[in-house]
Amino acid sequence: MKKQRMEFEGFGMKSVCNYHVFDHDDQKYLVIEQLKDTTTSITNRIEALIVDICKMEKLKEPKTKIFEYYPTSTLGGQHLYETRGVKFLNDDLAWFPPMESDVALIKNLVIPG
Repeated sequence: MKKQRMEFEGFGMKSVCNYHVFDHDDQKYLVIEQLKDTTTSITNRIEALIVDICKMEKLKEPKTKIFEYYPTSTLGGQHLYETRGVKFLNDDLAWFPPMESDVALIKNLVIPG
């Protein structure tokens, strides 16, 4: 899958992340990927970006799932990635552990970097 790079501004600073949009079984996926050299301040800006996307869309489209894909550690010099889902619950952003099928799909289709 072809990834796309997005430059965005958060908290008055420019940042970069990759994103992936794809369809699977009549389900639309948006995966925001943190790069392996992402700092904590960039992570905070990415989370603010995700909040803005969710607020803008209000996740009215029930066929859209939004996930964050981020490096957590390294094993033998290779980065290990984790996935978490995002949704709005009572006008607040809520992170949730995704279903195994979503994790498998994302790890199969999204090649980080």
